Amino acid sequence: MINRIKKAVEYLLYSKKELNKPKKVPILIFDEVGSELFLNYFKKEDTEIIHIRKEKINLYVLIKTIFSLKVSGLEYISQYIKCVEPRIVITFIDNNTNFYHLKTKSPNPKYIVVQNSIRDGEDPSYPINKAQVESRNFFVDYAFCYNKEVASRYSSSSKCESLIIGSFKNNIIGKLENELPNINRLTFVSQYRNTPDIFAVLEGKAIYRKNFYEPDRIMVKKLQSFCIANNLEFAIAGTTSSEKGNEFKFFESALGDSSWIFLPKKDIFSSYYEVFNSQYVVCLESTLAYEALSRGKRVGFFPCRKKYIDVKNGRNFDAAFDKKGEFWTDEITDNEFEKVMNFVVNSNDVIWNSTVDKYKDDLIAYEPGNTKFIDLMKELEVPIKDKFND
Repeated sequence: MINRIKKAVEYLLYSKKELNKPKKVPILIFDEVGSELFLNYFKKEDTEIIHIRKEKINLYVLIKTIFSLKVSGLEYISQYIKCVEPRIVITFIDNNTNFYHLKTKSPNPKYIVVQNSIRDGEDPSYPINKAQVESRNFFVDYAFCYNKEVASRYSSSSKCESLIIGSFKNNIIGKLENELPNINRLTFVSQYRNTPDIFAVLEGKAIYRKNFYEPDRIMVKKLQSFCIANNLEFAIAGTTSSEKGNEFKFFESALGDSSWIFLPKKDIFSSYYEVFNSQYVVCLESTLAYEALSRGKRVGFFPCRKKYIDVKNGRNFDAAFDKKGEFWTDEITDNEFEKVMNFVVNSNDVIWNSTVDKYKDDLIAYEPGNTKFIDLMKELEVPIKDKFND
């Protein structure tokens, strides 16, 4: 109880305050993260955003929450929904547990979740894991999913309609084939984050930053040598905007200052353009690489991180597949590296396409323009723009 009070006081002290009652609109966006993607389709005046990361608090809603005598984050969100009276509540944050309990408290709106990352169904930290599905301990009306496996988990819950569209964000970006050249480049998709030395505890174990990023260090050194031998430009698509920040320094410590380039993340789509216009793409477990595969790019996957941090749960290439395949492996030994990279770079188009086609629907779909999303909004009579950004 003391900790909860302390957190509440910190929330009040450090968050931006909003005094006015939230406006009544047809669309309530749960969490500001990802809201800019929804605003490709919705007019701003038709939307309200509920901030859930303590960056902003509505004092009108807070007072209503206090008088309800059920003071909690979930109750605050529920009171916010009652004020707005939206037709839909939609989120891009599919791993927030609270979202899946809102319908039991405020049943009138339709609740819509959009998958925003590759998910492991065995991961207990993900709300839509197999255990949760079996217990039916969550509620949502519609789910836009990457693939059949995730869609089936949602459909197994009560009264949820799942629609397979692949990556919502990827689908927004227009066709690139005629806009930029296909560069003779191999791009490694970084997953680097600025974190403390101990940045997580999984399965009761402290996860050390050094161990977590050890496979990245090993992989980029192998890729640098591979690119030199095969006359390819080697690039790293970063997750941070600084050209000379900690992420750059991490890779520079492994690679030196030559035979590679760093591509900082300039905006929410810049890394997509860099990756989609590279001839070859490699990652450990990046969602962006899956999105590139859905567009027909040649991608090699090396989902080996959990071996370096000694945990059972962690992202696999796909839980339904073998640990090793033509363009993926869970090891970065010399033999496995050469096998996968040889297939990615040297297989002819017929063999590559026929191989990937066997797995693509189980990995990630691609639906340019998000037509199923637009159709559902029209069906639910949710106002949308006449013209969409791409």
